[in-house]
Amino acid sequence: MPELSQVEGFVIRSVELNRSEAKITLGDVTDQPGIVAELFNRLAKDEINVNLIVQNSGGDGKVDVTFTMPRIQMKEALAICNSIQAMVGAAFVEFDSNIATISVIGVGMRSHTDVAARMFTALAENNVNIELISTSEIEIGCVVKGQQADVAHTALLKEFADDLE
Repeated sequence: MPELSQVEGFVIRSVELNRSEAKITLGDVTDQPGIVAELFNRLAKDEINVNLIVQNSGGDGKVDVTFTMPRIQMKEALAICNSIQAMVGAAFVEFDSNIATISVIGVGMRSHTDVAARMFTALAENNVNIELISTSEIEIGCVVKGQQADVAHTALLKEFADDLE
């Protein structure tokens, strides 16, 4: 068994840019059990590949649900969202097909607390606005506007150049 003081090794494998996604937001959705299940069951039934899901609560009994999917599936996903908008109590449905996902991928992120800070600082210093954030044990990903994708990618490659294996 490893000692508690032992720190997991840190290796950034890559900084990846994905320009092939779109995002949809259902806004002011009724916050109750089963609503999100209904949405994602409908998307699954039509074989929409959801890549990122963010739900946030306003504390007023309403939530916003945003997800990304391959841009080539946006039309179908949007049709599903529009068809269930009234049923889930969504005040609006918005979409954006001009996004990109930029990710820092590697091992040891859990034991290296500065990766997110470095990533967000590098993006901020290059005037890149973050729209969504996702994290896992091996990845931190951000959704940015498509026109900021190259700047974001270059900034993160520069920031993590010494860490890339």
